[in-house]
Amino acid sequence: MRPSSRQRGYTSDWDKYSRWFLRQPQNIFCRRCKANGRLVRSRCTDHIKPARYFPELFWDQDNHQPLCVACNTAKGREDAARYGDARPGAGQKPTA
Repeated sequence: MRPSSRQRGYTSDWDKYSRWFLRQPQNIFCRRCKANGRLVRSRCTDHIKPARYFPELFWDQDNHQPLCVACNTAKGREDAARYGDARPGAGQKPTA
């Protein structure tokens, strides 16, 4: 079973940092959408190199990017495919 988000390091300190990060002028819009000519408000502070596989980069601001929910979900699927994920159904949309 996968540890809870709090057990994985997503504490109240992370929540505060993430809110701060997303309020920075350069992080207001989703990086992926902006690269495709769309301005979509970012809602997630993403780890470019996934924290699960690169825990030493968890707090490295250079490893963070602003993403919208849709892009964050898509990137999670891409990361699961790229790095492998032993959890059944990891990175897949629920069918029910």
